[in-house]
Amino acid sequence: MSPEDSNVNEDRASQSNLCCEEARVLLSRFGEAVRTAGELHREQFQAIVGGDAYATRFDILIHEASEQKLSAKYAYLAPSASARLLQQ
Repeated sequence: MSPEDSNVNEDRASQSNLCCEEARVLLSRFGEAVRTAGELHREQFQAIVGGDAYATRFDILIHEASEQKLSAKYAYLAPSASARLLQQ
């Protein structure tokens, strides 16, 4: 193995470690967004079952949480696709 090959392998390993750390952070953000959306759905359900006449107040919050969840999901998926392409 030439010194250049060694440098290429080190660069790939460094990129891989960086991608793994970024993926962990993005997955954590996605998980938190999923939990938030689920909690809002649970609260709305409890309000409906409890006869709360204003249970629809959760609709906008649930919509916003769903948007954040989708953003976090695609932020997580995008780097994963890039990392797979780099490994090929």
